[in-house]
Amino acid sequence: MFSNLLKDKRLFGLVVILLALIVVGLIACGPAATPDEPEEPEEPVEPDEPEEPEEPEEPIRIVVAQADDVKSWDPPQDWVTAANWVTMNAYDSLLFPDAESGEFIPELATSWERIDELTMRFHLREGVKFHNGVEFTADAVKYNIERVQQGTREEFIVHNEWLWIDEVRVIDDYTVDIITEEPDTLVLHKLASAVMGYVEPGHAEAVGLEGLHREPMGTGPFFFVEWVRDEHVLLEANPDHYDAPGIDEIMYRSIPEASTRVAELLTGGVHVVHVIPPADWDRVEAASGVAAVERPTGTAYLLIPRMAVHPDYGGIPELDREFTTEDLRIREAIELAIDKHAIISLVGDIGQPIRHRLFPPVPEANPDLYGQAANLYDPERARELIGEAGYAPGEAQIVFHARGVFPQEDIARTITDMLEDVGFDVDLILMDPSSFASDVYHPRKTQELILLPLGGGYNPRWGVFGYQMALADQYGLPAREETDELINICFTETMDNDRRIQAYHEIARIVAEERWNIGLFHEFTKWGVDERLDWLPRVDMAIRGRDMGWLGD
Repeated sequence: MFSNLLKDKRLFGLVVILLALIVVGLIACGPAATPDEPEEPEEPVEPDEPEEPEEPEEPIRIVVAQADDVKSWDPPQDWVTAANWVTMNAYDSLLFPDAESGEFIPELATSWERIDELTMRFHLREGVKFHNGVEFTADAVKYNIERVQQGTREEFIVHNEWLWIDEVRVIDDYTVDIITEEPDTLVLHKLASAVMGYVEPGHAEAVGLEGLHREPMGTGPFFFVEWVRDEHVLLEANPDHYDAPGIDEIMYRSIPEASTRVAELLTGGVHVVHVIPPADWDRVEAASGVAAVERPTGTAYLLIPRMAVHPDYGGIPELDREFTTEDLRIREAIELAIDKHAIISLVGDIGQPIRHRLFPPVPEANPDLYGQAANLYDPERARELIGEAGYAPGEAQIVFHARGVFPQEDIARTITDMLEDVGFDVDLILMDPSSFASDVYHPRKTQELILLPLGGGYNPRWGVFGYQMALADQYGLPAREETDELINICFTETMDNDRRIQAYHEIARIVAEERWNIGLFHEFTKWGVDERLDWLPRVDMAIRGRDMGWLGD
């Protein structure tokens, strides 16, 4: 019978299905788990803890304390050195002096060469953009120089300083020739200037001179953020700059009082103090976390003697007369009466005696006129020279002008004592800085002597000739073939560098021997610096944020 069922295919399929169901049922009905062997429950999965949001890092802000505030954000409109330190963070020059050697290093120009006696060619850095995104090209160089030349002295304080350029010739987008009216050895010195920061032409045209006064638009390593007059300036680093700063922000605070600047340094309110008075040196050096950093400056302290009556001063009794200092023997006696080391002691015993205004390591500086050899102190010989000039003790009168501020007042008083000790009759006139500038310095209404601290001691443009040389007729400088030829070589010998340097050394010797000015000392100073700041003050005293880094706590 079973075999008959198998013969029926449909019945055979049903049988197979029934057998499969029986097997499954038997498996399902197997023995249950005993109580001694409970099944392990699965471990619950802990939810992931939310990640803590990262705290945003505080920007590295360096705060600099200085006495002066910005006057204008358009560099050629202002010529105050300390203000230029601030504004030039937002701008670049074509080139700039190295902090130590004074050699020129590239900024907007990457290289340069002299094409002929009148032409310097500059190859510009590619990919540089103004802060509004406009590309910097040779057209911007041409525009910036010509806008100053075509302006007026009232608009641009440096107008007269840029008339030496005859033509700015654009060769291509990144090549420009600067052509002078006559051979000029000082082209690079003049172009490496803080008063020639390059503004974006379109912006300058849109906002005008008054707008540029308040709204910078340069290519510099920092963006302008805010300026609160007489309080502070805040600048933010430009991360796309070719020389990107090592800090995020720099703030310049205007703090007129030196004692307040030092107090802010000691309490952590600022990181840099420009020039610590000697009375505060010990306090800063003893404090934790700050340092008093001694550095040379570019400043020379000089006495400028009057050697002739200016033709415009006829009828003014104090100026239309014979000056005691017209006699070279009197000028020599003045220098021999002064112990320059004693003068340096008034400013903390740091500095070097000088007989000239240009300092080593600049190759144009005459090394024989610097250092110990420049202190000619000899009061006995000074007395003899006064007698040889025809004066009895107390008869040789000198009117002496100086600013009544530290350290100039102390220096002027000490010099007065030294001059009177050898037989001069000195009328010392101490003036407030504003009156000194408006009544004596700028109208050149000095009498026998004027005390001046003058910068530019690393720049042969100013260091040899400065002050009187540009105003020879007002100061009665001797005009003769020898000096005229030397000056011509200094200014125009563009091809023979050794000959040019030798001419500088010789003209410096003449200036010193004839006492066209009487050098006193090369000023050194001490800066207050937070020890976490990676920065060394420059010899030209420019405080540039691009030079700074932060070492951390």
